[in-house]
Amino acid sequence: MSTRLKVATAYLFTTVAAAQPVPLDTDVAVTLSAAPTSNLVTGDLVTFTAAITNNGPASLGYVALLGPNIYGEFTFPHGAWTDCEIIISTADTEAGPYWILEWYPNDVGTVSMAVGETKTCHFTLAITSSFPATYAFPMFLPSYWSDIVAVNDRATVRLSRPVQSVPALTPLLLVALGLLVCAVGVTRRTS
Repeated sequence: MSTRLKVATAYLFTTVAAAQPVPLDTDVAVTLSAAPTSNLVTGDLVTFTAAITNNGPASLGYVALLGPNIYGEFTFPHGAWTDCEIIISTADTEAGPYWILEWYPNDVGTVSMAVGETKTCHFTLAITSSFPATYAFPMFLPSYWSDIVAVNDRATVRLSRPVQSVPALTPLLLVALGLLVCAVGVTRRTS
């Protein structure tokens, strides 16, 4: 299936399904990991591993996992994903433009996932200067699908920049501070 057709199909399916969630007769479990997750600086590459498992009791057909709304915290380098098909959707709101990662582990017309089957997607994103001190990065089953066990439909990894240290007072600074306090005390007594 061509990329253009996949995008059109995804748009049509999600637009129609948005009015009423499409029930899935099975349990979809989502997991997500990332490395590295801490002390991230601008330019660092973070490699994510997302997985979807069909816990049953029925086979799983066409479905998608979504990532967060990304307002510039990340960029995607060349070759950011090689073992899965990810679509990048873009939007513009009052808060500004953003993009979303969409992973379709089962394309329209492909064989369904069997009970117990897991599909995995690896992708890499680069940290930008807009990346905040901490960031919760989720992958989740969107609300236009509902499965039989909702508690495992979302996974999140927490990413963070280095902790900013508070400058410590040196012994010389402590002595100077002590002398200043003594001087203020002496001045008050003589007044």
